[in-house]
Amino acid sequence: MGIFCPDAVLQPTDASAKEVKARWRAKTAAPILSADGQSAEGSEPPYAAMPELIEDATNELTGSFRLLIQRLLDHLKDLERQVRELEQQIQAWHRSDAASCKLASVPGIGPLTASALVASIGDAKSFKNGRQLAAWLGLVPKQNSSGGKNVLLGISKRGDTYLRTLLIHGARSIMQVAERKQQKDGWLHGLLQRRNSNVAVVALANKNARIIWALLAHDREFRLDYTSGAAAA
Repeated sequence: MGIFCPDAVLQPTDASAKEVKARWRAKTAAPILSADGQSAEGSEPPYAAMPELIEDATNELTGSFRLLIQRLLDHLKDLERQVRELEQQIQAWHRSDAASCKLASVPGIGPLTASALVASIGDAKSFKNGRQLAAWLGLVPKQNSSGGKNVLLGISKRGDTYLRTLLIHGARSIMQVAERKQQKDGWLHGLLQRRNSNVAVVALANKNARIIWALLAHDREFRLDYTSGAAAA
């Protein structure tokens, strides 16, 4: 009697797997991204073409493998439904909270980041200044003293990794928009001339952290054209 191997039933042939993969890319890549690389509004989810691929008898997938894909697809849809429900709850909380709405006016900070910051920071006055908040988020450089000289290293990465990641991703999106602008001026463009893009992204995230502290600690509204008294003098 031969030995039954479940994996042999579930695994498709190399040729059929490559064909499904190629058709998957062809059917999903175009509608997902718009010309600027951002998610196109109203685009179908990446798995929209999967039912057609599962039902296609020409791709030589086994019945067990098709059933497995369908179960994974159903699980993915259920997870997406839960994500949408949680996003709606976050959006509702964000709209009802004045501090969260205030932070969302800062470029690079959306409702998800704003609500997470407000919930995690609490009373911003517990931090002495914006640099302390940036340090709490792990967005300040580490220092190494040797021979009476202070050498700045990479960021400390201390504190809440999730908040730091949100701020860095938001800063990266702002930098990408700035690089596409024809008018190359301002603080960020000057920084990009002197430093590489990754350093500029972290510097912008650090700056946003200080802005967040100022808005929360002093109950201010964000102004894009704001300059401090020291800078104006």
